[in-house]
Amino acid sequence: MQLARRIHSLPLRVAVTYCVFASLWILFSDWALYLVGLDASLYAWTSMVKGLGFVLVSGVLLYTLVRRNTAIIGRAQDDLTEAESRLRRLMEALPHGVLELDAHGRIGFCNTAGGDILGRPAAELLGHPLSAITDDASSQALLGQLLEDWEQGVGQGGEMVLQVRRHDGGHRDVELSWENEAKSGRGVRACLVVLTDITERLAAERSRLRLAAVLETTSDLVAMVDPAGRVLYLNQSGRQLLGLRDVPDLSALELSRFIPPRCRVVLMRDALTQAREMGTWAGDGALLHVDGTEIPVSQVVIAHTDGEGEPQFFSTVARDMTEKRRAEAALHTSREQYRMLVENTQEGLAVAERGNVRFVNPRLVAMLGYPEAIYYMRPWVSFIHPDDREPVIAWYRGRRHGAQQRDICAFRLTAADGELVWVEAKAVDVQWEGKPATLSFLTDVSGQMEAQSRLNYLADYDELTGLMNRRPLLERLGKLLQEEGQPAVPLAVVYVDLSRFQIFNDSHGHSIGDQLIRIAANRLAADASRNDLVARVAGDEFALVLRDARDTDALSQRVRQMLHRLAEAVQLGGHEFYLNARAGISLYPWDGEDAAVLLRNAASALDLARASGVGTFQFYAAALNQKALDRLTLETDLRHALAKGEFHLEWQPQADLATGRILGGEALLRWQHGSRGLISPAEFIPALEDTGLIVPVGHWVLEQACRQQRLWREELGVNLRVSINLSPRQVVLEDLPAIVAEILAETGAAPDCVELEITESSLIRDPEAVALRLGELKRTGVSIAVDDFGTGYSSLAYFRRFPVDSLKIDMSFVAEVTGDVDSAEITRTIIAMGQSLRIRVIAEGVETVGQLQFLRRHGCDWMQGFLLARSLLPAAFSEVVRSDLHLPGLAWDELSPRVAFLSDRDVDATPLEEGALGLGLECLRFRDVGDAMESLSADRVVLFVIDGAFREVPIARLVGTIASLYPWVRVVVAHEQRGRRGRQEYGAMVVSLPLLPSEVDQTLRLAVGHARPLAARARP
Repeated sequence: MQLARRIHSLPLRVAVTYCVFASLWILFSDWALYLVGLDASLYAWTSMVKGLGFVLVSGVLLYTLVRRNTAIIGRAQDDLTEAESRLRRLMEALPHGVLELDAHGRIGFCNTAGGDILGRPAAELLGHPLSAITDDASSQALLGQLLEDWEQGVGQGGEMVLQVRRHDGGHRDVELSWENEAKSGRGVRACLVVLTDITERLAAERSRLRLAAVLETTSDLVAMVDPAGRVLYLNQSGRQLLGLRDVPDLSALELSRFIPPRCRVVLMRDALTQAREMGTWAGDGALLHVDGTEIPVSQVVIAHTDGEGEPQFFSTVARDMTEKRRAEAALHTSREQYRMLVENTQEGLAVAERGNVRFVNPRLVAMLGYPEAIYYMRPWVSFIHPDDREPVIAWYRGRRHGAQQRDICAFRLTAADGELVWVEAKAVDVQWEGKPATLSFLTDVSGQMEAQSRLNYLADYDELTGLMNRRPLLERLGKLLQEEGQPAVPLAVVYVDLSRFQIFNDSHGHSIGDQLIRIAANRLAADASRNDLVARVAGDEFALVLRDARDTDALSQRVRQMLHRLAEAVQLGGHEFYLNARAGISLYPWDGEDAAVLLRNAASALDLARASGVGTFQFYAAALNQKALDRLTLETDLRHALAKGEFHLEWQPQADLATGRILGGEALLRWQHGSRGLISPAEFIPALEDTGLIVPVGHWVLEQACRQQRLWREELGVNLRVSINLSPRQVVLEDLPAIVAEILAETGAAPDCVELEITESSLIRDPEAVALRLGELKRTGVSIAVDDFGTGYSSLAYFRRFPVDSLKIDMSFVAEVTGDVDSAEITRTIIAMGQSLRIRVIAEGVETVGQLQFLRRHGCDWMQGFLLARSLLPAAFSEVVRSDLHLPGLAWDELSPRVAFLSDRDVDATPLEEGALGLGLECLRFRDVGDAMESLSADRVVLFVIDGAFREVPIARLVGTIASLYPWVRVVVAHEQRGRRGRQEYGAMVVSLPLLPSEVDQTLRLAVGHARPLAARARP
């Protein structure tokens, strides 16, 4: 810089030096001449010499000055050349490109690095405008603005980034920085431009940003810590995992705070040490959430070191293993379960690869009995029965190629002992040790195959009797009808059922029942000829096809003998049984030309035989078809009756025999048919039972009855007891107690005023189950009554097992109590049993005063029947209760004794009547035994006179009945023969007709005296 200034001031210094020297010369030379005092002649010469001397001295001086400054300039030029050389070498050595631009933006200098960056030789760029280095439109626009600023002298420098296309087609990102040189009046003279290739830097920055994005979005924890353990970086997943999402500054945190104490030792001793020595460490550990929860992790620790191997920082990647551990635990459990399933499954499992066995489970080993090693030594097909191999191989191939429609294939395997094992196989494609294989699931169905064979037999034959069943009977009968052709040869189809078989089965057990069925089947088969067909078509029903039925008389005799043989006594288990049977007969071709029609018509004839009694048979009549059609119509209408609201309830009042007051009523179902009107319960109740509709209808009755009980309580202010009949089908329902409880809750009925009636026969069908069901019903609060008691076959020991509150004597016994010793004795026994068990006894069907008096005398509790009232609608029932209707109170002391005379002819009984009136007695005359016996119970008869000519009932039996039922009644038999007077016959006194007044008076007095003490003991 100093040299440059000296060169720059050289002309000035030479001029100044010359002027100073010339001025001094002129001044001092003239003054010296003056001092010397030269004369004028010498003065001109002296002036010339002085002038020459001046020229000489000034020349020497100029030479010296110019030479000296020339040397300086030379050294300056050398220094400048050297400096320029050094600058060029420096420029060439720079990694950056350097361009020098003139004021017009043309490149005046470009170093090698600049050419390399721009992808062209530096020499080619000289003289070109700067805009030539790029073809990018945006970059060219920036350069154009730069040149404009240069020309206007705006700005001293700046930076920009350009995209440069190289000659090789590649693009480079170049950072361009420039600095303007000194300005002149014409603007910027030149500009120095520095080019920096930032392609890799931008790529690295983009890579860093992508890496940062990955780190921030990864689900794993990524953290960096310095050697002291302070957190330098923690990604979002890490923040979330540790509970630090809301902590903005992590620089004050130490990672050890988030490591459980038991894991810190491992981390310091193993992880960091190994990472320092080997660069990385990987293992399992744990982290702590800010709330103290321990999080299992799989972790990698990496040591980042400097050139000397000293760690600068550590990075770690940790994956939350919570779900994986759970999954591993679940997988372990699943594997254990799978292993247990494979080892303990009842299916055999086999894996075959290219026909060779690769795996068998223990079940298959046990199934076939071979040692396990044998399976791996033989091809899979060798275990298949030879007859089955070809279809089984085809099944496997078809399944593999998608052409097999069957998912299951049944075939036989040969066991080690030679036995054949039937299996059903399913197959799936699997990978076994990386190779395609087939997994077969083999289910042992040998038992099923045997059962199927058995079922095929049972499909056609009855297991118990060995007889064919309905289906083969119809098939063979159909073939017979086709074979007979025209003219038709009459055939007979005989449908037989055993009466009272269900009673034997229920009372003595199924074992006895099965033996009776076999005996009946054997007897029928023995009576059939070789060409006849015999089948068991239902539980106690059989059907026979008799080939030649042209002679109906002979056919009738044959069927009669068949029924007679069935009725012969059978001795089983110490008991004697009589298999009384009935039969229905249809004839081909008159009663049908189809097998099913003939069998159906024979069954219709059997229905008629059932109505005729045991031991009978009936031929089919066309009217039976109409009856069956009517029944079908009835059942169809029944299915819609409930939805149509055609059912309603009527109520039969129940009264206390002691007080005569009405205390409740029994709900009776009635059906008001839309077109037929009121239908008898005897007609539709059996249809409800047969179709199963009794269950929903029964639930409806229960709900309506309970609702009525609540309404009466609210309306009348008294809790009337309502009795509801349960069908046997309802009793066996497991959810019956729950249904009853739900209805009670919904209707608001008082449970202790609801009584459920079940028939006695329901008790003995399944005593254990019924006892359990009744106990559950009792827990709902309702009471239990046994309906129709005495008609079944339950023993007292059975009966005591059931939680029963009431017994209802069947009306068939009540109807006969006044005239039948057996009915009366059964009724007395039931009442006595109820009293001993403290169970309420209710008599059904009480229609006469005599029956009422009998029940009162023997201590019956309640009654119901027409004597009290017929069944009533709820409103009428309410009126009866409001009117306080009572039973007639018939006290013995309030009635006068009476005399009864029984005769079915016109006999003069005037003396008897007059004598009775004379003693204050009323005389009653009867022609019917029933009316007379009713009078004995109801009318306080003390003397009963029987015409000896009466033939409706044997007199001896009649006298015995009266003596048993009415011991206070004096019995007299009047004969027309005088010789028999005064004798005792049939256990009664005998008198003669016509009666004499004296005999009448004596007989009446004896009768009254005999009756009073006995009648007093018989008072209720």
